[in-house]
Parts: sequence; C-alpha cells; structure tokens
Amino acid sequence: MSNPTKIKVRAGNSVYEVEYVQTGDIINVKIDDHEYKLDSSSAYKGFYSLLIDGRSIETLISGRDNRFNVGYDGHEFDVEFFDPRARKPASESGKPVAEGIQKIKAPMAGRIVKTLVKKDAEVEEGEGLIVLEAMKMENKLASHGAGKVLDILVSENDTVDSGQNLMVIDMG
Repeated sequence: MSNPTKIKVRAGNSVYEVEYVQTGDIINVKIDDHEYKLDSSSAYKGFYSLLIDGRSIETLISGRDNRFNVGYDGHEFDVEFFDPRARKPASESGKPVAEGIQKIKAPMAGRIVKTLVKKDAEVEEGEGLIVLEAMKMENKLASHGAGKVLDILVSENDTVDSGQNLMVIDMG
C-alpha cells in the first residue's frame, strides 16, 4: 500500500495494527499481516453492506467518536480506534484505565492457538495475551491495562466457548 493511514484498533480484547488506503470506492486494508479489499454502502442509518474480498457481509454499526458497537452474523463486539494523530489509548489520555481483577473472556467460540504470557507475568495495556482462532482468523486478545497475570485457565489447542474465561489479571 502506498501512503497508508495507520491506526491501532481494539476489537473486544484484541488490539490490531491497521493500515488503509482509499482509492475511489475501494479501501485496501491491512490488519496485522492480512490484506483485504473493502467496498461498503449504507443501506440505512447504521446498517452497512460490506464486500470484503468478494464476500458479502451485512453489519449494524452504532457509536460515536472513536468507540463503536459492531454486529454481524449473530456476533457483537465493541471497537475502539486509536489514531495517533488525534486519539490516544486511555492510559495516555487521562481517562480512567482498567482496575481490579480483569477476566479475559473469549469474544467468540474458537481454538486457543497460543498463550503469549505466563502466570505471574507483568503485562502492559494493549499487550497481547492469548491468540484465539475463530472463523479461520487469528485474534490477539489484549490487556486493557497494566497488571499481573494471576491465572491462565486454558492451554494451547483447547476449544473454548464464547464468553468463556481464559485468563485472570490483577490490575492493582
């Protein structure tokens, strides 16, 4: 991609590096190491029809500023954008950050590919914790704040259900 716009996006517990370039009606998007061609149209307020690499997906998007709720194919998740030119993660913006005990939950059913941290490890906000494979995509679940890993409740190759607790972190 030439001259892409670069942002960080938090979707559920995962944080992604996103680059995009718009050419006419097509947006070329790179999320981590995966590239997609995206075309979208708004059917009515909040409802969008997306064409991603030739696959049609219908979404319902609500929210404002840099926080959105996205629903598609029976799934729903929260998305937050961190544009380094205009927006900062909570820890850098003066907003309250995660405190207390944080339970990392599976945002959808899938398989644990890799655990990125060990029990008793110190973690930072946005740091990758677990890689979950769902719908043929790997999703990196990230910490919402700095803390210490108290417990890891799953192992690599475990199959998990949506909402299942995967890890427990003490945010102090």
